[in-house]
Amino acid sequence: MTDLKKTLPGLLIPRLWPASRPDLRRRVVIALLFLLLAKLVNVAVPYFFKRAVDLLDTGVSAAQIAVGAVLAMVLAYGVARMAAQGFGELRDAVFAKVAQAAIRDLALQTFNHLHALSLRFHLERQTGGLSRVIERGTKGIQFVLQFMTLDSDDRPGDYAISYARLAALCGFAVVNVSSPNTPGLRNLQGREELAAMLARLQPLHAQYKTPLLVKIAPDLAEEDIDAVAELALQYELDGIVATNPTIARPDSLRSHHKAETGGLSGAPLRARAQAVLKQLYGKIGTRMPLIGVGGIASGEDAYARIRAGASAVQLYSAMVFEGPGLVSRIKGELAALLKRDGFKSVAEAVGKDS
Repeated sequence: MTDLKKTLPGLLIPRLWPASRPDLRRRVVIALLFLLLAKLVNVAVPYFFKRAVDLLDTGVSAAQIAVGAVLAMVLAYGVARMAAQGFGELRDAVFAKVAQAAIRDLALQTFNHLHALSLRFHLERQTGGLSRVIERGTKGIQFVLQFMTLDSDDRPGDYAISYARLAALCGFAVVNVSSPNTPGLRNLQGREELAAMLARLQPLHAQYKTPLLVKIAPDLAEEDIDAVAELALQYELDGIVATNPTIARPDSLRSHHKAETGGLSGAPLRARAQAVLKQLYGKIGTRMPLIGVGGIASGEDAYARIRAGASAVQLYSAMVFEGPGLVSRIKGELAALLKRDGFKSVAEAVGKDS
């Protein structure tokens, strides 16, 4: 506990009072002034109330003094509460950007620290391409982290910083601009917004060579899916992940929780995710690997996604329900399906139905 107390000030003070950011330091000073004003109001109002009661004319009756004192007390309390709340809200608004900057910096430092402690094992392997990265089992990092999805003034810059810091730690990186559970994030899928993002990442991609993919939503219109495909080719990405969970609610849902907001994954997502993948393959073909995600729970599901255009698949919801043993079962079922249809490898089956 003593070490923790010594460590926390060393971590927080440089970030809450950053020497290189005079704008943030001004915000800290202003926030502290608002805090002081709120405290002064809480102290000053009762004092002035007491003084007002003491100065009441002695000619006033006791009943009038009692009524006046009650009214004055209610008024004083209301003024104190309103002023304190107003100054408190101003303090929070001013300090918000300081907190956001500190959270982002601490989160990036945490990644570096974890890497130095225990994550070095196989993440640093140098790979010659995305397919070998996946075959070796190296991990990708989806770096739409919570600290990057606050009210940032420069979201493309946040992604660029993340890629530069994390590129050496992973086999491939996924630019996730489509999580349905992060407010405002899906706005980055628009042609102009995504182009601005990829333009910032392209020189870093050329420098670090770590494969770079983009992950899209299943709820995009057909023209928007085509736009993503065109931008992925234009900025020479290494692949597209299709798709994230959906915000749609199919009529087949029966649970009383079906009206809840957020992303829906698993079986209800399967058909739409496959349709998006098939459209992407029709636009891109073999020029770029596609990774199929959403509702894959069997070898048959994986095979259908491969025939629709996926070079690889990912599992999420089904792993929750069936555990790690699901992987071996899917591999066995997939091998049998490939053999049945005369394919010697997964690569031969990619896109056969598109």
